[in-house]
Amino acid sequence: MKCQGPKTIITDQYELFDIWEFNRDVKKKRQITESMKAHGFDEGCPLNCRPNGNGKYKIVQGHHRFEVAKSLGIPVVAVISKSTTPVFSLELGNHVWNTNDYVTGHARAGKEELQAVREWQKMTGLPLGLCISWLAGEVTATANKCQHAKRGTYKRKNIEQACRFAELCQYAEDVGFEGAKTSIFAVSVAMCAMVEGWDDGRWEQKCKANAGMLRRQPNRDAYLQMIENIYNSRTRGGDELALVFPAKALCRARSASNMG
Repeated sequence: MKCQGPKTIITDQYELFDIWEFNRDVKKKRQITESMKAHGFDEGCPLNCRPNGNGKYKIVQGHHRFEVAKSLGIPVVAVISKSTTPVFSLELGNHVWNTNDYVTGHARAGKEELQAVREWQKMTGLPLGLCISWLAGEVTATANKCQHAKRGTYKRKNIEQACRFAELCQYAEDVGFEGAKTSIFAVSVAMCAMVEGWDDGRWEQKCKANAGMLRRQPNRDAYLQMIENIYNSRTRGGDELALVFPAKALCRARSASNMG
């Protein structure tokens, strides 16, 4: 029995191709455009395509080069195969795609969990990696949750806690702190909020009363100390709450639990 392998085509019939819905949005094209103007379409780097079932070919890899060639009127070189390897598996080892690319691709392809992450990020204005971790029940931003997002196996876990953390950051932004939505500040606030005795309402009041104390810091330890100082500002001795040490201890214990 003869096996039919991949075939290569060279064509300027661009209507034969569709873009894979998982792929990244086409953005950075300047370098590709300059190269293609000077050298044409590189036959050594063909488009990776698969039959689309409707007489067309779906571009799995190379959609940036396809868009540039189309805009310049240059014929494209494409390899057509029936491979079923998921696109994210092809890209994971290339160090080309970032977390945003994967989440956008999965969301576009219909992954509801990642569609929800994208919408929550737009609503809160927080960094994507932090949104992924918080919605999965974490306190800090973790690479593990981002890997699940990249693979499309991500699941949200503690939405209520994530919304609480986001609101604590919003209190700081509401009084004019420009660093309120940075990962380092947001994580520091979330760590403190996990300390026994922390009161969300008190934090809101202290932000309003001490807006001038909210300043960018060089590292997380400095942010933790700043938050403790603000939280305990103008309070009597019996009402002060230690935050830095217990917050760091809780974070270490949580990390050890996750590793175990």
